[in-house]
Amino acid sequence: MKKIIITSIILFTAVIFFNKLSAQNPIPAFNVPVIVDPTVFEEAVLPTGVYLNQIDNLSRQPENIEERKLKVNVQPDDDKEIIWVIFSVYSLDQQTIYGPFTVYEGEIHETTIDERQWGVKVLNSSPGCRLSVWID
Repeated sequence: MKKIIITSIILFTAVIFFNKLSAQNPIPAFNVPVIVDPTVFEEAVLPTGVYLNQIDNLSRQPENIEERKLKVNVQPDDDKEIIWVIFSVYSLDQQTIYGPFTVYEGEIHETTIDERQWGVKVLNSSPGCRLSVWID
């Protein structure tokens, strides 16, 4: 019995640790620490097909959903040297991949996306940075 309990605890801990390493975040997400590469952001869609960012920004949605802009911004955790993030933008159906792109502190990178669901994958980054990803 002790062996089963110990094995269960080890397995449970491994699953939690693996989920922390994958670092998947929804879009929109603001000031998310980039701890482990790859950090992933994916567009959240409700079961009705309504994008989460449409609820947050109903008054700011473009008339044509094909004209959406995915935006990425990086900020430092504290006063550090120049910070940067290298990332790629991809459709969740894996049909389209843009990048890699590099964004530095103070810049907002924009990528035009269509009506499909999209994600952002951090490929590399300077230590001690936070990333914001949203769609206008």
